[in-house]
Amino acid sequence: MLLQLKLQGLWNAVRTGNRFGYAVVVLICLGMVFGEWIGVHRALDFLDRYGEGLGFSIAKRFLEAGVVVLAAGVTFTSITTAISTVYLSDDLNFLLTQPISTLRVFGLKLLETFLSAAGVPALLTIPAILSIGAYFNAPAWYYLLAVWLILIVYMLPVAVGCLIAVVLMRVAPAGRVKEVSTGFGVLLSAGLVYMIRALKPEALLNVTDPGQFDRLLAQYVGNEDTLLPPALAARAVWDASQGEFNTAVLGVSLISVVALWLAGFMAVVAYREGWIRGLEGTSRALNPKVLVASWGERLYGTMGSIGHILYKDLRLMMRDATQWSQLLVLVALVGVYLFSLSSFPLEGALSAQRFRNVIGFLQLVFQGFLVAGIGIRMAFPVVSMEGYGFWLLQTTPITYTRLVVGKFLGALVPMLAVSLVLAWQTVNILKLGSVMGTSLWIVAISSTLVITALGVGLGAAFPRFKADNPSEIAMSPGGIMYMVFSLIYVALLAVIMARPAAMLFLQNTSAYWTSGEGYFVAGLVALLTVGLTVGILLWGIRALDRLHQ
Repeated sequence: MLLQLKLQGLWNAVRTGNRFGYAVVVLICLGMVFGEWIGVHRALDFLDRYGEGLGFSIAKRFLEAGVVVLAAGVTFTSITTAISTVYLSDDLNFLLTQPISTLRVFGLKLLETFLSAAGVPALLTIPAILSIGAYFNAPAWYYLLAVWLILIVYMLPVAVGCLIAVVLMRVAPAGRVKEVSTGFGVLLSAGLVYMIRALKPEALLNVTDPGQFDRLLAQYVGNEDTLLPPALAARAVWDASQGEFNTAVLGVSLISVVALWLAGFMAVVAYREGWIRGLEGTSRALNPKVLVASWGERLYGTMGSIGHILYKDLRLMMRDATQWSQLLVLVALVGVYLFSLSSFPLEGALSAQRFRNVIGFLQLVFQGFLVAGIGIRMAFPVVSMEGYGFWLLQTTPITYTRLVVGKFLGALVPMLAVSLVLAWQTVNILKLGSVMGTSLWIVAISSTLVITALGVGLGAAFPRFKADNPSEIAMSPGGIMYMVFSLIYVALLAVIMARPAAMLFLQNTSAYWTSGEGYFVAGLVALLTVGLTVGILLWGIRALDRLHQ
């Protein structure tokens, strides 16, 4: 019955929502499936040329690596997402006060957590494994088994995250449950990142013999004795595509089912009590004193209504542990990125400036992807986070233009800081010349401005003020459109910057950006940046205005 209510609500949203937006999302998903299908087939054809099974052995290792990395990403976000979904959803005030089994309510929230934390990785993985089966003419049972394994592997970290959330919300001190739970999630994520970095995958760049490459790759993603569930599942999927049944299927399924059972058992024992403690933790004693504007409010107030919006968002973020913890995750991401970059073997033959420039161009592209990934949490939800309090803004003399611009500036500051630090340290670590260094700075500024505008503009055009929890906002049609358009713009910048990179590699010129062509390329990027940033924000303002007329 609960699932039926959710499905009916989803159908009503689709039926009465923006049909153009949903049509675009459907076309994007179909394009992604088609692209993965063709890409996997061509990659397997290319690897098959190596002969003697070496190419397919490498493909098997890459499948394991991909599933391991995606499962690790789900693990990073599972606890924070579980806290938001299982304990902070608005519909819990209704569901947990009804004569409905606690286990049923928890099961519904567990499913919502899976869709929020593992929905995108599952959508990325399933078309690829189906394409592998079609390439090898796998038996019919392969498709059911492969889909089951992928779903159950991603369900495992979600179940563990929900289990940890239930325990922490039950035993944490009243009034500090959110802070304790969020802090534990950050520590767990940092530990997992450290474990991955301990493998030192950059050592693969020193490999020259294909056989040695295969052996080292097997070492990093797990050899045949590895008990890591994602690696076991990926290996079982590959064996099934060859018509062989791997008994690892039973072990992975058993582990995931046990984790789900433990989560359900703890939910029956402590879920309702933990939710009540969470409510008690949000209450504060009323302050009878007359409050006056703080120095921070007066400082931001000098910027007018936009400054008041910025200060309000800053205060709300600092009060909510599930929001300010994102800043800690940003710091951790930057640290891991820079540490990995500094670990590149740049000594000996690889220390040539040409190799450094190649790595610099690759980092240019990856930096844009990283900014796009940060924006889905920092920029896209900022308008929707107003929630039911959005009506209060409509009663104040604040125009939608000031609201959207204020949200844009608030999200731009942390994202631009991350992007500039990445560009600055990348130039220093790789000791890049003026051409590639300037390219990195241009991409850092342009991508951050446009991607932040995309997040705020699309978030204003497709707001979800009635989302039960913040984790659902990113999974909306607008969120999918944001990610696609952000990646398209990053790819466009990479194509534009390929010209100065090519001139650097072919002619070894160090004065490209002071030439006529360099001025033209810089002007083109500046024109695109300003035009897209302003245009997207104006579009979001007009869409928000039409939505509430």
